[in-house]
Amino acid sequence: MEKKVYELNVAVEAGPDLALTGYCFVEAEDEQEAKEKTNAYFDAHKGEVATYAARGPLRLSGGDGAEITESHLAGGASLTIEAVKEFSVERHIKSKLLDV
Repeated sequence: MEKKVYELNVAVEAGPDLALTGYCFVEAEDEQEAKEKTNAYFDAHKGEVATYAARGPLRLSGGDGAEITESHLAGGASLTIEAVKEFSVERHIKSKLLDV
């Protein structure tokens, strides 16, 4: 089976007052494998602050510029996958073009 690229919308909670949303891209055979790979990545790297940066692998943002710090991670963090869709480079490029 040919692998496809999936875009996953994710949310991470780190403590009662900090939740960030973001997205990541995963190459997988199907949506289930994409979810499994994302969860495996998160489990392997959840202690690394860079995982949660706006420019990190999960591209997370708090909307108000909030970022997760090491002290937030001390209390633990949890990942929720909110949506999965197949990513199309062609569709992405077309969505960025100006309609003139």
